Amino acid sequence: MKRLVQFLLLILGFFPLSVYCAEQLQPVALESISYNLESSERESIIFKLSGPAEDPNVFRLNGGKPRLVIDFPGTFYKGKNVIPVDGRKLAHGIRIGVHLSPVMKTRVVIDLSTRNDVKYERLVSVEGTVL
Repeated sequence: MKRLVQFLLLILGFFPLSVYCAEQLQPVALESISYNLESSERESIIFKLSGPAEDPNVFRLNGGKPRLVIDFPGTFYKGKNVIPVDGRKLAHGIRIGVHLSPVMKTRVVIDLSTRNDVKYERLVSVEGTVL
């Protein structure tokens, strides 16, 4: 009986830790991606997340088909794989894919214009859920 009580105390002692760890391992959802024309010189893409997530890895690929790549580690996305942006000056399309290995991430690829010099900046909401 004494061992049973010790075992139960041991299990109950690890329960809060296991709940905490399980919450930390829950992937964040990339809930929406919206493309906005703000002016003739400024276009924006807004990413809304279900909660705070790791900082995304953002990099640009130059060349004949320039692209801006944004990797959201530990996230998943269930929306459309392609978001059209017809008639825009700075971007031609947005493609999204979810990668499961070697680590889970959502990759967003933005096809950039070859006619205009495209510069980008990152703005993050105070809550860390909108980029």
